[in-house]
Amino acid sequence: MILCQRSCVDAPDRIIRHLPPGAQTPSHATHSLTYQVAREGTKKTVFTNFMDLCKAMNRNHEHVAAYLLAELGTSGSLDGQQRLVIKGRFLPKAFETVLRRYVNE
Repeated sequence: MILCQRSCVDAPDRIIRHLPPGAQTPSHATHSLTYQVAREGTKKTVFTNFMDLCKAMNRNHEHVAAYLLAELGTSGSLDGQQRLVIKGRFLPKAFETVLRRYVNE
C-alpha cells in the first residue's frame, strides 16, 4: 500500500475569511488540514482520513464525497472504517486540487 500525505495549509484561512464579522472561530481552525491518500490494489484509491477532514472543515461528509467524486469523474463509497474508497488511480495532487477548489467555493 502506498501512503501519501498532503497539507492544505491555507484552507483554514480561506474558511475563516468567509465567516460573518464577529463569528467565533474554533481554536483548531488555524491548524493545517492533512489528508491521507493510499492506493489499494491496482484499481482503487483510498482517502483514509476522509471523515476527520470533513469534521475539521465542519461539512457534511455526504456533500464533500459527492463533490469530490463528481470533480474526479468517478464513483466511490464509504467503507466500514469510514474511509472513502474511490474507483480508479489518482495522485495525491488531484485530491489537493479538488479540496482547494471546494474550500474556495
